[in-house]
Amino acid sequence: MIIFKQFAKQYAKEFSDFVKEHPYGNIFHSIEWINILNKCLDCKCVAIMAVNTGTGKICGVVVGMVRTEKNGLLSFLSTRTIVIGGPLVEESDDAKVILTELLIELKHHAGKKSLYVELWNMFDRPFEQFGCLEIPGFKFIDHLNFIIDLDSSPDQIFAKFSKTRRKNIRRAIKYGVTVTEVKTNNGVKKLYSLLEETYNRVGVPLDNFEVFDLAFKNLQPVGNAHFYLAYCDGVCIGGRVVLLYKEWIYDWYAGSRKDSFKKYPDELLIWHILQWGMEHKYKYFNFGGAGKPDKKYGPREFKGKFGGELVNYGRYINITAPIRYFFALKGYYLYKKLCKFNS
Repeated sequence: MIIFKQFAKQYAKEFSDFVKEHPYGNIFHSIEWINILNKCLDCKCVAIMAVNTGTGKICGVVVGMVRTEKNGLLSFLSTRTIVIGGPLVEESDDAKVILTELLIELKHHAGKKSLYVELWNMFDRPFEQFGCLEIPGFKFIDHLNFIIDLDSSPDQIFAKFSKTRRKNIRRAIKYGVTVTEVKTNNGVKKLYSLLEETYNRVGVPLDNFEVFDLAFKNLQPVGNAHFYLAYCDGVCIGGRVVLLYKEWIYDWYAGSRKDSFKKYPDELLIWHILQWGMEHKYKYFNFGGAGKPDKKYGPREFKGKFGGELVNYGRYINITAPIRYFFALKGYYLYKKLCKFNS
């Protein structure tokens, strides 16, 4: 018999072992990530386990982040549930049932405020074998990403960059741009200031500082996160945060000063991170998304010049409040237009 329950601390070790051993387990399933979400004031963690009562072992998990962008009445138009990597299910005859029940439990505990539940795939349709597309209300949507294989020499990786990317990295070095790893809370504040400037400019919501502060304090000391800043002439001009788990480096957040684009801090930061990853035997760099294939997306053009493989792992979405979702989408597009107009 399989029972479904919310994550509890007494299951921490078994939960952690299950995620580490599962081929699709990632940092966003981890106990460390759950602990961060549980401390955040502007989001809610929903972590559900499937437990086999006969063996007492975990046979499936799902970890969702219920995020609210605006408070008050606008919370009903700005709350969403995101599951990065989707549910993890042990292969068995009951796998499809377990997967279905995990998602039902997830939606129940996420609450009625959530406009939609979205599963962000990290691999190519990892749930299709369990019939995920048949789950009522869930729909597969295309979404692109770039994956860089780090199982090569630095020279081989660099040679795959576009001619312009290689030239810009050399320019950044010539201009005296340097990259340093953040080791202090003050450095995290500097990085967050760059992120705020960047995300406001493009009209995209940004997590509160609390999330980055918690990630720095909890993930960085155990090697699950690195925070980087790029400097030129003593001025901080760019920053990037990556998360690390098993053999993967996940590109989490990035920002740079608009008046420093021609010093190319973004290109140099990525190259620095890739070199570090190769040196420390990481196998893959996940660029964190490249938009929908039928829509123009500036970051896709930037990321595509680093020689990674373009993949379409897609996402699964269940729109739980269609009318509110429609108005929220219209409001979001208007917000982005206003931000671009003012930038």
